[in-house]
Amino acid sequence: MITDRILACKPSSEKMYDPEHYRVVFFSSAQIGVPFLKGLLNDKRFEVVGVVSQEDKPVGRGLKLTPNIIKTTALDC
Repeated sequence: MITDRILACKPSSEKMYDPEHYRVVFFSSAQIGVPFLKGLLNDKRFEVVGVVSQEDKPVGRGLKLTPNIIKTTALDC
């Protein structure tokens, strides 16, 4: 019985859902995410509607609040 069900299963060659563009929220705080974010921003198939990263952190002796590389990249584009 089970083998009959398995043998009857065939992959579908039809795409059920493939919109012209995708709305994307990007999550990253690491430097490795920069090329991916730039790739999404430059590809017309994707609409980046939001970027989520860690909050600004104090850096250096003066503990000046500094944004991470993802935030800087998102604001520049």
